[in-house]
Amino acid sequence: MTDEPPQDDAESADQVNEAQDLDRAAPLLHVDWRVTMQDGARSALSRTAVPRGFRKHWKRSSSMSATSEGLARLKAGSRLYGQAARLIDTEGATPEAERILRSSFGVLRSDMNWLEDARHFEVAHRRLDGAGALARQTSPEGCHLAMEGSTYFQECAVALAHDRVGMSPGYIVREAECSICGQDPEHEDCHHIRGRVYEGQQCSRILKRLDLLEVSVVGRPAQPNARFRKESVDHANLTSRLGGPFAPGVPVLCDRCLSPCRGVIRPFEDSSLTL
Repeated sequence: MTDEPPQDDAESADQVNEAQDLDRAAPLLHVDWRVTMQDGARSALSRTAVPRGFRKHWKRSSSMSATSEGLARLKAGSRLYGQAARLIDTEGATPEAERILRSSFGVLRSDMNWLEDARHFEVAHRRLDGAGALARQTSPEGCHLAMEGSTYFQECAVALAHDRVGMSPGYIVREAECSICGQDPEHEDCHHIRGRVYEGQQCSRILKRLDLLEVSVVGRPAQPNARFRKESVDHANLTSRLGGPFAPGVPVLCDRCLSPCRGVIRPFEDSSLTL
């Protein structure tokens, strides 16, 4: 089941860059309570170190913050989708309409990541499916699988969003600084709290130097957008889907969005991060 294009007021094409900036602003690595601290010391946010009342407040605040972020992204992605749909209706499938439409994919996928446990998740899901279907129907040439040599890859955000897995890094933080004051966040002179906004700037922890120990595959990463950018597609899978003889190296057009969505896949449902 897909969603009809939203009927928001038309936005300028600058909305594309604004929406893409949402992802660029998010850190690639997110320090969470599972970080391995230097010399094996417990994290200040470990289960045993955090007072019960604070854990409950932290979890509720984090959930509210994630939902607010997700709703903001949902609005941005919906505007892009709606703008592209209106352009296609009035001017046809122009390169500009396709550009705007495909730029909505990553934003709407991000919506699903941030709204994972919110009631708005299915709204983002249906809207992304609708955008994907519209792109496949009007601009199919942009729906080919990527190729590297004879290996095929799925890089479409619409397809990848349905595989609900992500990455959770484990690392030792050697040096960090507060984005507001530039001090070590653990230093007594730094009184800023990560996530709060100070004079229009959101406080974050900037990792200057770290030792990466491992990366785990989980169902709900602490950083919602820590997701896979592409997945390989083996030849046996393609042969079974395409039928008949299949010669590796020929262009393959993805028809996924032409069929009704069969739902998302959650292979690591029990690996959720909870406090």
